Amino acid sequence: MKRLLLSLTACMLLMEAHAQLSLENFNGPGMPAGWTMINADNNTVNSSAFAAPMPTVLTAQAWMKRLRATGDSAMLTVSNFSPAGTSDRWLVTPSFMVNDPNMVLKWEDWESA
Repeated sequence: MKRLLLSLTACMLLMEAHAQLSLENFNGPGMPAGWTMINADNNTVNSSAFAAPMPTVLTAQAWMKRLRATGDSAMLTVSNFSPAGTSDRWLVTPSFMVNDPNMVLKWEDWESA
């Protein structure tokens, strides 16, 4: 009986830990609540970094939302500036607690040639 109660309690705790997890896919309007953009370089994006028209929002903002496919958006930034400069742009998540040793933080990165 003790094992059954212990197993049920462990399952409930695991379910609680997984319920606290969230997935951010950037598909909603605007920036997700609690996320912060920092543009510390103030560089001008090189117009050749994008096919026309170039999104000038990346000169004023550190990151921009980009539609990858229907219902699938991502955040992107650049490090191709004119004149050349060092990128110093950040997308900061809200704080979160890692309370399960099996939790995974996944980041997709893509670099154009």
